[in-house]
Amino acid sequence: RDLVNKFNTYMNEYRDKYNSLFLTNYRESNSIARKRISFGLVYEICCYLLIPD
Repeated sequence: RDLVNKFNTYMNEYRDKYNSLFLTNYRESNSIARKRISFGLVYEICCYLLIPD
């Protein structure tokens, strides 16, 4: 649960800071500019957040 809260906080900070430009568009989304996050990026962020301060 702590990891989920840290991850959501991290993502919200980056969404606000970069207007979600660090996320890629869905492949087949020509009409709607929806954003996605890759599993690899989720894994890397989780590993980063699990490193003790």
